[in-house]
Amino acid sequence: MSIKVTREEIAKGASLTCITDGKFKTNLAVIRFVLPLDERYASANALAAQLLILSHKKYTGLTAITDFTNKLYGASIGASNFKVGDNQVIAFTANAIRDEYALDGEKLFYELIKVLLECIFEPLEFDDKYFDLKKRELIDSIESEINEKRSYAVSNANRYAFNGEPYSLSPNGTKQSAEALTKAQVTAAYKNLLQNASVEASISGGGDFEDAKFLIANALKSRGEAPIYPFVSLSPAKAEVVRAEDSCEMNQLKMVMIFKTDYKNDSANGLFAALLGGTPFSKLFMNVREKLSLCYYCVSRMIYEKGAMMIDSGIDSGNLTAAYDEILNQIEEIKKGNFTDDELYNTKLAMRGSMKTVYDSASDLAAWYFTRHARGKTNQSPDEAQEEMFAVTREEIIKAANSVMLDTVYTLKTSGGDK
Repeated sequence: MSIKVTREEIAKGASLTCITDGKFKTNLAVIRFVLPLDERYASANALAAQLLILSHKKYTGLTAITDFTNKLYGASIGASNFKVGDNQVIAFTANAIRDEYALDGEKLFYELIKVLLECIFEPLEFDDKYFDLKKRELIDSIESEINEKRSYAVSNANRYAFNGEPYSLSPNGTKQSAEALTKAQVTAAYKNLLQNASVEASISGGGDFEDAKFLIANALKSRGEAPIYPFVSLSPAKAEVVRAEDSCEMNQLKMVMIFKTDYKNDSANGLFAALLGGTPFSKLFMNVREKLSLCYYCVSRMIYEKGAMMIDSGIDSGNLTAAYDEILNQIEEIKKGNFTDDELYNTKLAMRGSMKTVYDSASDLAAWYFTRHARGKTNQSPDEAQEEMFAVTREEIIKAANSVMLDTVYTLKTSGGDK
């Protein structure tokens, strides 16, 4: 693919990656502030991010900022909050069509980035009305997590599997911490974000963004130095498997199994997880779901930054034991090398297909290079990752399978019995 990728360190703890592909008609900037995930500050950081977008000195509030972006041919700015490994990431985004498509030659991306940076670095004092509104939205978001039972089960399983580690926490914090937030606390969190977060910024798109790049680089440089926080922190397996369960009103039981590994071959680990339960022709899908009809879904995936593999499934309660035993049996089969060359090759093809789609979107490319950096593979392209993945041998898959150790089994049961 004809893309150009550059990365430069603007200051200690602040880097800017530029990804250029002339086929894109838009440009996207993402400015990610990275801090260790801490339950004392997670809610405040999350709320600060949402308030900053509404606190521009000229375009104050949702109506004003929306009117501004609409005048830039439907451009957008926004903020999000998520975790990567043991870190909380507060990301600010700006997206606009390229200047050459503007009717009067306006510098769309430059103007948009200028306003976004002013939201981040020169905001007004947080308004009481918007503080109460966004605080309520944060609390609602935390409360709504229980309504999506699959993600709720995964979240609960993480708390047991990574107990004592920041990854066990939600980047939104808890309902209690969100309810207790004051404007002074959120303002203090914002100031701490500016002073102590590392920054991973990126610009991706069709190009012609040198002016916007200068704005971002200058803003990061003037901020000064900041610590660098590692994303990868492997989680040790427990001496004894943790088994925990909860119950709530729902139609099917959820079981989440988390395994730990100290095998540091990411490509082999990823292929093993995909061969086991990452495709419609994987071991778990073909046997646990299709052949034996023991579950509604059964999927495995890697948590690379923690050295862990997760298998989550939806099951009728009467099939719980049989499904659990068969999942472990399928892992044993791979440990013994009981998979065909065709199965391995087709899994590689499926993974290659997923990697190729990254080139279709400027936002996917931005996310790709960020996550590659987080895993210690800075600037590794999708093509290079494909080559690395295709070079993985049968023996390395078997090593990956034999390295996993069951750490946690979490079950979310139906409070009314099997339905």
